[in-house]
Amino acid sequence: MMAKDERDYQENIDHSFLGLPLPKQREKMDVLQLAELLLSLPKDSPAYIVLEHEFNLNIAKLKEKSTLDSDLLNAVVTIIAVILAAVLGYSMGTSQI
Repeated sequence: MMAKDERDYQENIDHSFLGLPLPKQREKMDVLQLAELLLSLPKDSPAYIVLEHEFNLNIAKLKEKSTLDSDLLNAVVTIIAVILAAVLGYSMGTSQI
């Protein structure tokens, strides 16, 4: 884990040398804002590389959240289907579950 002094130093580098917003400001940006900022930077510049990395991390987080939401929905639908199948089976007199 990075020491507080090292983090402060890195934040100052990002902000002053690279011309990037502070990390706390970048964390509040959505993917579209990061993409707009990324497009305004010269490709393969240090600032571009740093921001591209953060952009990719945000995209990965969105994909992960989407996958988790989808998995949860699939689990709920499966449970409901099993319950409905059991209820229908008992109501028709053919209990196979």
